[in-house]
Amino acid sequence: MIKKIIKISAIVLLSIIIAIVLLGGFLWLKVKYGTEITQIQSFNETQPYIWNKVDLGDHCKCSDGSDYWIYTKKGKSNNLIIHFQGGGACWDDYSCSNPLVLNPFMVYYLPRINEWFFKAQFSKGIMRNDFQENPFKDWNIVYIPYCTADLHIGNAVNSYSVDEHSEKVVRHNGKVNVQNALKWTRNNISNTKKVFITGESAGGFGSIFWTPAIVSLFPEADRYYQLSDCSFIDSEVLLDAVKLWNAEPMETFGLEMGTDIINSALRTAEDKLGDREIIFLQSYSKFDEILIDFVAAINNNTIKNEDNTNAWSNAMLRAVSNNSTTFDNYFYYVTDWNKNKKGKTPHTFIVYNPFYECIEDEIIFKDWLNDCVVEDNPYSVGSIE
Repeated sequence: MIKKIIKISAIVLLSIIIAIVLLGGFLWLKVKYGTEITQIQSFNETQPYIWNKVDLGDHCKCSDGSDYWIYTKKGKSNNLIIHFQGGGACWDDYSCSNPLVLNPFMVYYLPRINEWFFKAQFSKGIMRNDFQENPFKDWNIVYIPYCTADLHIGNAVNSYSVDEHSEKVVRHNGKVNVQNALKWTRNNISNTKKVFITGESAGGFGSIFWTPAIVSLFPEADRYYQLSDCSFIDSEVLLDAVKLWNAEPMETFGLEMGTDIINSALRTAEDKLGDREIIFLQSYSKFDEILIDFVAAINNNTIKNEDNTNAWSNAMLRAVSNNSTTFDNYFYYVTDWNKNKKGKTPHTFIVYNPFYECIEDEIIFKDWLNDCVVEDNPYSVGSIE
């Protein structure tokens, strides 16, 4: 009886400690990332350097059916960043029925918009308003969240088997969400001098897919730039996933996809843009700790070993070399910065602190982007041998 009482007391005490830790963490986040976010539909009515949320209507949804919106920030220049958020993807019953939740083993995609996550992200990388070292702090920003597991291009509502007794409905609504985000952007932002189309991870794919459409919305701009940050996947399985999402890349983008999706999208964008002056940029972490394991999962390779790391890295470097040879307006930043004890390197730079910290060949990542985009002096950094 005494042992039982002690056990119950221990459980209660542990529960109280966990609750205190969670509450403390919540309060800390609220203080640290208590970014003010307004909710105003008209961009002209928003205040400079205050993040704003824009409702795009009931037809825009996340994968779990929850509401979808975009974030905007007014700067003091006539330049515009359109950023596509990353966050995984799904390709079969198992991955599509296991979105990212608190369980660390469920990491395939983000099923809804988490505002606390965005508040944290708005204080980092290229999004920072309060940091003089950010060369883009005065730019207007339209931030397109990602919660549809479809690289921002899907157009389907599918049911996936969880087990023999249940199914999970997933709305691959990326296409509709982006189309309405771009419609709002064109209706609210004009007289743009430079347009910088960016995206990290899955958002890097979305950013290149939608580049020709975005360029066509801003014919008045002097220059256009597009950056895919850590967005390399070469897989036949992903081509099947594109069909699963009913993305219809040929009908939507005039795009015939190969297994190297980024290269296919580059070729299509180059053809469609004609004489429009655009600079294509790519950044890669040589031993990307997320993409290597993600590609192993897609290809059903459960052995996450050195062979997988080298295979992915070598394929990525070949693709970068091929793009560099093929396109005169293509430049890269490739680095093995901050390699850990397992031989892996960080995943993505642009919206996180590595934007200011990553250095390769004595050139900081944010300085490279500043030179390429702000100063109109693009060049490549890092070895691709």
